[in-house]
Amino acid sequence: MGPAEKAEHLLGLSLDRMHEYLSWRADDLDPYRLAAQTQVIRVVAMVAANFGGEAARERERQRILSEMTQREFRDGA
Repeated sequence: MGPAEKAEHLLGLSLDRMHEYLSWRADDLDPYRLAAQTQVIRVVAMVAANFGGEAARERERQRILSEMTQREFRDGA
C-alpha cells in the first residue's frame, strides 16, 4: 500500500477531502473542525515520515548490495 492509500485508509477520507480539510484556516474553525484538521495533519505527517524512512532504508540497502557486488566481482577477477 502506497502512502496515499495508507492515509486514505487510516482516515477513511479521500485525498480530495483531506486537501479540503487542510485548506481550512485554523483560526476560523470550530473545535470539531479544528480536531478533524489536526487529525489529518497528524496522520499525513506520520505516513510521510514512515514512507521517508522506508525510502532511506531501501536506498541504503541498494548501496550495500552494490558495494558487495562490486567487491565480489572485483576480488574474483
